[in-house]
Amino acid sequence: MEAIIELMKYSKKDNLFSCYWILTGMDEPSTDKGLSVDQEELISTYSQLDRRGQHRVHTIIYEELDRMEQAKNSAKVG
Repeated sequence: MEAIIELMKYSKKDNLFSCYWILTGMDEPSTDKGLSVDQEELISTYSQLDRRGQHRVHTIIYEELDRMEQAKNSAKVG
């Protein structure tokens, strides 16, 4: 039992080992519906950026979310 507890602690540090795998020896059932081609491209290109580039991407994302929220609020008022 103590060995299982230690493995569970280790699985929290290393994402290659899930609690499910430790207890059953099987891969976790996938609840993920998968990513679209666009989403995969975004992740792939984002991971190639340095910290400055990643920060710029975040900035633009939040600017766009703010723009959409303002447009939504303007439509409610108007």
